[in-house]
Amino acid sequence: MGAPKQNKNAVGNSGRPSGYLPEYAEQAEKLCRLGATDFHLADFFGVASSTIHRWRGEYEEFAAATRIGKGVPDDRVERGLYERAVGYSYESEKVFQYQGEAVRVRVTEHVPPDPGAAINWLKNRRPGEWRDKTEIEMSITDGLAERLARARARREAQQREEMEHGAEQGKASRDVTREERDADDDAS
Repeated sequence: MGAPKQNKNAVGNSGRPSGYLPEYAEQAEKLCRLGATDFHLADFFGVASSTIHRWRGEYEEFAAATRIGKGVPDDRVERGLYERAVGYSYESEKVFQYQGEAVRVRVTEHVPPDPGAAINWLKNRRPGEWRDKTEIEMSITDGLAERLARARARREAQQREEMEHGAEQGKASRDVTREERDADDDAS
């Protein structure tokens, strides 16, 4: 937020005006009720999406209007998802031909439950019971931590011992090679 408007020398009083008008709140609510996203709002008002976000932060009436407007289609989608999850019935009309004439008959259509919609619903409404990822909490007791530290120390000591033993064997083989070379020199 900038400095007070009266202070002409303060930092933050320069820049382009936001272009926001109070009637934008009502327009935004109507657009959101029709399913408009922030991208659509920005296109309608001729501004960037970041400006829509800024207006929402600066103008409470604009924020409330978009929140209320977006709630309507969200509720509709939620109802639709619920109906898909549990299945539903609806009235329709079928047209048949009977003895050469068209006959209209009212029928009840049944849409069976959709397991994918049901799982999606449950994952969102009851995530603790239905999420894909299960979290397992583990803790190391002090005794286990000490045993792991002792095992690590034994392993490091064993590796040092093997390295020292390997160095001694290398020296011994060099000594044998030197003795063989000296014997070969004496024989020549």
